[in-house]
Amino acid sequence: MSSKEGGKSDKIRLMAELLRSGATLTDLSCPVCASPLFRLKSGELWCAQCQKKVIVVKEEEEAREVEVLSA
Repeated sequence: MSSKEGGKSDKIRLMAELLRSGATLTDLSCPVCASPLFRLKSGELWCAQCQKKVIVVKEEEEAREVEVLSA
């Protein structure tokens, strides 16, 4: 098995472990690596491949917040 295949297996194991621990698979993907994102029990979005929390910002919501703050 090549090191690339071994790395892929490790990522799959990490994803399986997230699911076993109660995380849910979302329809969102990581903006950095395009890997599927998981929603942890805490509500945070997590990328198993990057091993980082992902924050989603929606422009419309952000614009409304700015309008409310400036009003």
